[in-house]
Amino acid sequence: MPRKPTRRSEEIKHLLGLRIRQERERAGYTQRQLASKAGVYRSTLCNVEWGKGCSIWTLFQLAESFQMEPGDLLNFRMLE
Repeated sequence: MPRKPTRRSEEIKHLLGLRIRQERERAGYTQRQLASKAGVYRSTLCNVEWGKGCSIWTLFQLAESFQMEPGDLLNFRMLE
């Protein structure tokens, strides 16, 4: 039986979305451009940026698009 999302997991998804948006804007990509570069649907990227979470595969694809390690996207201290 799936577990109910915790408040902390919702916060992490929200922070991850902010972090990915920050890197996308820093790199000068539109959502469409980044989605294409990462090989994901634009709607998937929108969901991630809106804090709905993402798969490990999507996290790795986005990190690769930014030429960084997936863990770097989880470094929420980098948020401005």
